[in-house]
Amino acid sequence: MEEEDHFLELKLEVSLKSKKFKKMWVMLAPGILSWKKKNNDDNIVKGFILLNETELSQTKDKKGNPVLDITTVDSSLSIKFKEEDSAQEWFEIYETLKDMEQIDVDMKQKQGKMMRMKKNISGKVATSSAGKTIVREFMGQEVINLISMIKQVIQIFDGKKQASNIEKAIIRISVKVILLIEHKTVTLRQLKGPLNSIKLLWSDLIDCCEMASFCYDPQHVLSLSEQCTEEIKYTIRAFLSDESIGLVDYVMDYLIERELLDFVFVGDENMELRKSLGISLRELFSMVVSKRGEREESSS
Repeated sequence: MEEEDHFLELKLEVSLKSKKFKKMWVMLAPGILSWKKKNNDDNIVKGFILLNETELSQTKDKKGNPVLDITTVDSSLSIKFKEEDSAQEWFEIYETLKDMEQIDVDMKQKQGKMMRMKKNISGKVATSSAGKTIVREFMGQEVINLISMIKQVIQIFDGKKQASNIEKAIIRISVKVILLIEHKTVTLRQLKGPLNSIKLLWSDLIDCCEMASFCYDPQHVLSLSEQCTEEIKYTIRAFLSDESIGLVDYVMDYLIERELLDFVFVGDENMELRKSLGISLRELFSMVVSKRGEREESSS
């Protein structure tokens, strides 16, 4: 039996029409939010709300826990979270899925496999955020490793707060692009230009990490980065808000600051950090090449 066509499926505390909160499995999918008591294929959906008929607001309960209040003309639903980041990610993914074509809510009609996330964030602190889980499921652990490595570099260079801000921005951009690809709003063919630019930048950064004294040219890195940024923005601009496009500029402008580049690639002081970054870049590069080979072999 195929898995349900949901982006998010989490056990959360839910309140219907201002009643007491109860733990239920809440499923967020294109155009629809539904809920049921147990997480199994035989359990019947207890209710659903069409996202394009809703208004969403962010509040807090008496204990300060973040709450998302979802209202329609004749109904209301509140979802309580333990972490602010999780609530914010749900809010952003909700906004992205809101106007997409809704899936069939009949539980007997299973649609194509897309993704299932099983994570209980109503109890202990979650080990990873919803956004990271989506990136891991669709892009692989190697991408998460690289993002963590970038965060580590920035934390040493510019402190924890800036490192966390950049990490969150990268995750949010990644999730939005994943959603666009999975719903064929943007095709891999349309992304060919940006992907080729990313490959050139990627290859250059690997060389800089492994042979910095010979290969590091900040103007060349800047030129490749600017080309990469503009092609990404050109491809996705029609489908995302100005705020989301601004995130791309925010991340790329920061990552190509001359001071940060020199910190990583000039001298021997950060040689070990540079080596670790190079390993993460090369592991991800090898994974992408391997998957491309598998696709070409299967299509031949």
